[in-house]
Amino acid sequence: MLQLALVFALFMIGWSATGGILVWAGLVMAGHTMASALVIAISVGVASLSLLRLLSHLVPPSLVARRIFPGAQPVSLGHSVADRLDALCHAAEAERPRLFVYPGEGVNAAAAHVGGANGVFVSAPALRLPPNELAFLLAHELAHLIHRDHGVLTLQGGMLGVLRLGDMLFSAVHTVLAGLPGVFRGFVTLLRAWHWASTYAFQFASGMLFPIFRAFSRASEYRADAFAAQLVSPSAGVALLSRFSSTSRFALFSTHPTIENRIKRLLELPPPFHPPR
Repeated sequence: MLQLALVFALFMIGWSATGGILVWAGLVMAGHTMASALVIAISVGVASLSLLRLLSHLVPPSLVARRIFPGAQPVSLGHSVADRLDALCHAAEAERPRLFVYPGEGVNAAAAHVGGANGVFVSAPALRLPPNELAFLLAHELAHLIHRDHGVLTLQGGMLGVLRLGDMLFSAVHTVLAGLPGVFRGFVTLLRAWHWASTYAFQFASGMLFPIFRAFSRASEYRADAFAAQLVSPSAGVALLSRFSSTSRFALFSTHPTIENRIKRLLELPPPFHPPR
C-alpha cells in the first residue's frame, strides 16, 4: 500500500506539472474560481489515472504479451510447464495466471498484468531446467503476482507516460497562447512559472524516492524467494540462482539483491513443511 501511495503522489505531481495546470488555467479563464478550478483539475487527474487502469483491461492479453516480450506465445493446460504452474497455484490457493513462453538466450522469467489478466512469462531455455528449479522459478513469479508487485511498475510507467504527454500538450498550448495579446500573455507567464516549479518538484520527488522504490523492489525479491522456497524448497532456489553470474552492482540503486545475498537468505530458511496426505 505504501508503494502505491508513493506512486500516486508522484503521478499527481506529474499531472500538476503538465495537464493539471492547463485544465486549471482554462477553467479560471472560463469564469471558475481558483479554488473550484483546482478541485476540478485534481479530479481530472484522478480520473485520468483510473481511465488508464481501465484501458489496460481492454487490451487483448496476447497483444500486450507480444509487445513486452516479442515472440511470446500463450501456453495452455496440457503442456508440462502449464500443468506445473497450475499445481503450484493449487498448492498456494492462488488464481492461475496466463502463461507465455518467449524466445530468449538465457534462463529468465517475469510477471506482469497484461490486458486485465495476470501473466507469467518464461524464456524458452528455462523450460529445460530440472523440474525443481523450474518449479522454483514459476513459484517466484507467482509470488510477485500474489503480492501485486507488478502493480507499482505499471503505475510508474503510466505516471511517466502522462508526464511526457502533458509536456507535449503544454508546449503546444504555450505556443498558441504566446502569440495572443492581452490577458493571455499573463496566463502564459503564470503557466510557464507553474510548469517550471512543478516539473522540478516532480524531478526532485522522483530522485528522493528512487532509492525507496529500489529498496521495495529488492524486498519483494526476497519475499518472492521465501514464498517459492516454502512452496518448492530452498535447495531448488539455491541451485537455480547458482546458475547466474555474481552481481556486484551498487546496492542502493539495484532492483534485485545480489545473488550471494539471495542464496544466503535461502540457506537460512527452514525446509518446507508438506503435511501427509
